[in-house]
Amino acid sequence: MNKTTRPVPAWATAVAALPAEWFRAARWFQAKAESVRSIRLVDVLDLSPLLPPGDRRLSISLVEVAAGDGTPELYLLPLCLEPTGKMGPGSTFAVGAGWTVREALDEPALHAMMIRLMSEGRTLAGGRGTFHFESFPLPLWRQVHSLAQNSTNSLILVKADVVCKFIRRLPAGQSPELEMSRFFAAAGTFQNLPPLEGALSYRDVGGREYTLVIARRFVENQGDLWHGTLLFLSQWLHLLTETQPGIVTEPPLEDASGYLDRVRRLARVLATMHRTLSAEGLEAAFAPEPITPADLAGWCSTMTAGAAAILDKIASGEPGSHPATRDFYERLPEMRRQILAAFSRLTGLQPAGWVKCRVHGDFHLGQVLLVGNDCFVMDFEGEPLKASAQRFAKYSPLKDVAGLLRSFHYAMYAALFEWEERHALSQEAFGALECRLAGWSRLVEQVFRETYFAEMGWIEDGGLSEFLAVLKLEKAVYELDYEINNRPAWLPIPCNGIKACLKEILHT
Repeated sequence: MNKTTRPVPAWATAVAALPAEWFRAARWFQAKAESVRSIRLVDVLDLSPLLPPGDRRLSISLVEVAAGDGTPELYLLPLCLEPTGKMGPGSTFAVGAGWTVREALDEPALHAMMIRLMSEGRTLAGGRGTFHFESFPLPLWRQVHSLAQNSTNSLILVKADVVCKFIRRLPAGQSPELEMSRFFAAAGTFQNLPPLEGALSYRDVGGREYTLVIARRFVENQGDLWHGTLLFLSQWLHLLTETQPGIVTEPPLEDASGYLDRVRRLARVLATMHRTLSAEGLEAAFAPEPITPADLAGWCSTMTAGAAAILDKIASGEPGSHPATRDFYERLPEMRRQILAAFSRLTGLQPAGWVKCRVHGDFHLGQVLLVGNDCFVMDFEGEPLKASAQRFAKYSPLKDVAGLLRSFHYAMYAALFEWEERHALSQEAFGALECRLAGWSRLVEQVFRETYFAEMGWIEDGGLSEFLAVLKLEKAVYELDYEINNRPAWLPIPCNGIKACLKEILHT
């Protein structure tokens, strides 16, 4: 029997109590730069009847949020309703008389219940659709731990064996990650990813499917390569400022040798993944296809339209205080002309022998898990801001290469900006360190490219090099849009990246 006789609020009432500011502050919410127009409960799976008797109520809620002038988007919210006065983790919001609502990601009972339902392969009815739990052949555990929430989804470690990823923003259709993971499991030739253990999906009354949760076996690791790179660069900056006060345009190779070994291994892992995805005899959804001039023209058109929309958004904003961002804003008309001119060079390339296949789509250092001396690849969802069809599309494997090379450049500036903030650098000192790190970035890119192309059996001629340079620019422009919506303080990084890419392509 419940411990309270207070009427339990409906889940729709609980969702209505969540303030717009809470959504906009969440790492997983996309439209941070927009005002929230409406918040509406679309469907809910109330797990309370499956729990032991008590005051607490748990649910998996699907919530539609409309922001700015954009189309409403669907989000996954695990929620907890409990009597006022209970001290749960995170922010709580009053719901009616005597109740509060909060996010339930840290609730052991929620994850224990989900694992049980996965292991049983249950399908449960919501109000407007069905929730399907796929097989999860592991025991029921209750110990859970929320992992660092620095991505657009939420990761929960269940005991020390399983990581559940809650996909917060929900485009219609099966998750690319779920489809890719099943493909790799069946192929058996690429094993550098944590094994898939289970999933939760939702099907609405119209038959549209949504992937809500993906569960993977936990792999012992030393963290991701993004944080590993930042740590390396921080230590290296400390070494340089202590022992080499003068300006050095190229870093000593021996100072980066251990890191370069990791880069070579990562290049081999990525090449193995791409060879698996471009093998002959695959099913239609994965079968590789030749790249044609029409593909290049279509990609050029897509890049041009996307860049124009992003630069229009930039033009209507404020430049901020950082010199790199101010310079970009001041030269915006010139930047626009150069970016579009660079993209147009795609149509002049000759793609004979080039192949397109399924790719990771959002490959960067944060998607690489350090496992001993090896590298595992994570998160095959594709770029968060791209439409669902684009995240399933076939593309040149160089798209992933471009994403990683941009990530090295990103790490360089992230480390440099953090160092500048900690040490209040003069403009001259900042320029000296920027010069040194640029040398490191060039060295890392060279090592990665040489190893990757050798593993793929490709010769990096002028055409492939120019194609890769344009893909790097496309990624940098995408980064600009991403940071506007998620981390405005990081805008100087893609601004610098775009200028570097343009210099490489147009020799400006």
